[in-house]
Amino acid sequence: MSQPRPPKIVLVTPSYYRDFERCKLLCESVERFVDAKVDHYVMVAERDEKLFAPLRSKRVHVMRQEDVLPWWLFQIERNPKWWLSLKSPPLRGWLIQQLVKLAVDGIVDADAYVFVDSGCVFVRPFDPSFYVRDGKVLLFREQGPQFRVETNRKWHKIAADVLGLPVQKEYDTSYVGSLVSFSRRNIVKFHEHIEKRTGRGWMESLARKTTFSEYVLHGVFCEQVLKDDAQVFFDDSILVFSHWGLEKLDEEDMRALKRELLPEHHVVMLNEKSGTPIDVIRKVLVHEG
Repeated sequence: MSQPRPPKIVLVTPSYYRDFERCKLLCESVERFVDAKVDHYVMVAERDEKLFAPLRSKRVHVMRQEDVLPWWLFQIERNPKWWLSLKSPPLRGWLIQQLVKLAVDGIVDADAYVFVDSGCVFVRPFDPSFYVRDGKVLLFREQGPQFRVETNRKWHKIAADVLGLPVQKEYDTSYVGSLVSFSRRNIVKFHEHIEKRTGRGWMESLARKTTFSEYVLHGVFCEQVLKDDAQVFFDDSILVFSHWGLEKLDEEDMRALKRELLPEHHVVMLNEKSGTPIDVIRKVLVHEG
């Protein structure tokens, strides 16, 4: 009797031209610390495809965001931070990246997607099978009073409106992180639910919002709409060490930061506004990893 095939899990990174060097470093760290059987999809605007093309390899696939976006969304040539829309107000690039994540099933064939920001660096061996357990996909969820803030409240209210749920006075749950997983089946159900409820395409419904969080939308949908049918398990493990400081780090600073890592930290995210040179990050976190 044949054994069932293991689930196909892939890494997905939306990026853009200003993050090219950071994304390049991420790809190098994936090559060193993530099993070679795991494919990595880098999603960029068509205008950035040539810049990112050298990153292509047996495992790295550079894909065009336009291949999952509708015809009525297009980038402004002179100001690429903005996308014009024929069915909604203009959208900032970071909202386009969120739409691309929610549409990834249309271009990448996998059972589960693990989204990793282009500002991240893997620093230890990482097994994506952590995100699938007994046929269920991990849903990252944190809870606590620290999430009762206006930004999280706004994201939840928008999710409630889009999904047809009652708006609550307070929200103490967050689904946002630098390593977040979606299952293909739940993304498909998410699309179907919004279109049935609104009578229009799911992407058009979201594009009409001035802001939203793809992770909150997905998390609320799984937990409050699908419930047990979501086939997820919850985990609040923080696998990413996030450094938000603005000071520029040299090699010794980076080694000191590295000593702060806990055993569960497989990834480091550095605030790009610190101006820490990519070569310093590469040498200490990847080459000396």
